[in-house]
Amino acid sequence: MQSMDLGVTITSLPEQHVGTPLRLMSWNLFVGGTINGQEKTGENLNQMIDYMNEVDPDVLFVIEGYGSRQKILDGLNAGRPAGQRFTGVQLTRPEDYSANGDNLWLYTKLEVEKVYPRYADADITSFNLGGARLGLPNGKHVHAFSTWTWHEISAN
Repeated sequence: MQSMDLGVTITSLPEQHVGTPLRLMSWNLFVGGTINGQEKTGENLNQMIDYMNEVDPDVLFVIEGYGSRQKILDGLNAGRPAGQRFTGVQLTRPEDYSANGDNLWLYTKLEVEKVYPRYADADITSFNLGGARLGLPNGKHVHAFSTWTWHEISAN
């Protein structure tokens, strides 16, 4: 077998094509960070919030928030200066809740310009899909969406 040299050339984008760098994070908390209701002390969710703060995303999607909204928002904003605080946006509408409660949340340091209309059909509701248009510091915007899909535990 013949060996070959591999080379990588790194170039930078021209200035007119460089956008606003963003740190994005998405996390399925698995039933609000309770490990399917088995963890009752809140310590698991506290550790998740600590890690979210360590990563320090500009945009954070939370899936299966289920009652943890305010604790996450308070934990993300604790000690943050005014210009770096998060806003929490509910993407799942109350009428689309299942027995498990609220599902999709968006936390962001960016300005929320619009939460997109939710279209319900037989298969997809705001429980499964939601998004918002977020304002960027350069005056442009980004469209940010989150999704939750069902899976069968026994699926192979």
